[in-house]
Order: sequence, then C-alpha cells, then structure tokens
Amino acid sequence: MIRGINNALLLQVNRLQKLPSNVIKDASPISENELFNTYFDPILSSIISDPEKDTLLRWSNKKPEENKDMRPDATITKIQQLKYGYNLGHGEVKTKSSTCDNHALAHDLFRISVLAKDTLDHSKLAHALAFQIHGSTITFYMMTLQFTRIYTLFEIARMNLPRSSPEISTFLSLKNIKTLAFVCEVFWSCCSPDLAPEVVKSRCHSTLESLYELVDGSKNRHRECSLHFEPWFSVYLTHTLSYYIFAMFYPFAEIK
Repeated sequence: MIRGINNALLLQVNRLQKLPSNVIKDASPISENELFNTYFDPILSSIISDPEKDTLLRWSNKKPEENKDMRPDATITKIQQLKYGYNLGHGEVKTKSSTCDNHALAHDLFRISVLAKDTLDHSKLAHALAFQIHGSTITFYMMTLQFTRIYTLFEIARMNLPRSSPEISTFLSLKNIKTLAFVCEVFWSCCSPDLAPEVVKSRCHSTLESLYELVDGSKNRHRECSLHFEPWFSVYLTHTLSYYIFAMFYPFAEIK
C-alpha cells in the first residue's frame, strides 16, 4: 500500500510544480479556489479519487442531492454508467486569512458533519468521509452509524501539505506517506454502501431542522470570547466534540 501511494504521489509531483518557489507570507490574496486547486488537489486526487474505480473528487461547489441547504466546496462522487451517482463524502475549504477565526472553522466542521450524516443516510453507506482544509492543514473525519440514532464523527488524520516547491521533498517523508496510506486504506475499505442497507435504514433518522438553530450565522468579531481554556483542555474539547457532536441530535430517552 505504501509503495502504491508513493508511486501515485510521484506521478502528481509535476502538478505540484505550480507551487511558488518560496512560502507566501501574506496569504490573504489566495482564494479558496486557488488553495484547493494548486495545493491540495494533486495530493488528494492520489488517495481518494480513482477514475478506474469510478470515483472522482470534484471541486463542484454545488448542492448535493442529500442536502439542498448546503453547498460544500468538494464532493467525492461515485460514477454510475454515464452520470454522477451517489456521494461518499464532502469537504470544506478555508484560507488562512484574518477573517477566518474559530467561529468560521467550527461552522465548517458543523457543515461537513451534517453533510456526512445526510450522505450516510441517503446512500445507506457503512461510513462517510469528511475533510476540512484550513490554510495548509487538512483534517480527515469519518462518520458512522453503529447504533440507532447515534451518529459518531471521529478524526482519523491531520497533516500539513507543502506550501512551496522546496517543501515537497520534506513532505514526502515516511510519516506522511504512512498517514496518506492510512487515509487511502480507510476510505476505500470503509466508504461504500453497507452490506445490510435495511439495518442502516432502521437506525437512521432525518436531521432535526432545529439543529441549525444551535449555531449563530454570524458573530461580533471584535468581542472577546467569554470562555478561556487551558491548552490541554482545548485539545481535549476539540476531539471530544468530534466524537459526540452527533450524539446530541436526539434525546437519549428516545433511543431504542
């Protein structure tokens, strides 16, 4: 697997030649479109996209069939005959600018979580993939439904991608190759229609409309946050929310 990933990455290196010769310090002029097309697509296309398997990573920025209220930046789609079929996951992109704060990142995490849940329900998948890009950092998540009405979102990997051509050689380290191989293996082995779709149908439930009311659409960026956490607690809280955010969808008293 690692050798296959390494070969695939080497084939994509030519596409990474579009990277600047030095790291751009002022990233504010970089748009989301430039960020994922120049920096991320060459790498992601080598691990979660394969035309021979009728699976494509699309930067479509269109509303998917499973959720007409959201417009993800990226979609992983299965091709069926001569048209796009069901989706296997989604992704959101944010540039590292002064206007992108924790509120915006948390909102993106919320969006890809809901999309992963709806994708899993709509296509009766065993797992759904989600990823979040912020600057040069990408975080991968998996969504699963193992119990009635309890959806679990968990982080599987996080890494930094090269920001300039000199960083490509450093990026192709054994650690990064293993991380990409792990994401590749998890995606291709887990993100597929469940072998027992009737079980998924019996466990799933439509997303509560009131769920969107839990998050404010905007906030005062000049107002300081009233909550302050120690660094270790902040990391713990982030990972805990990733695991249990969807366990709050429904009252536990209703779980059968």
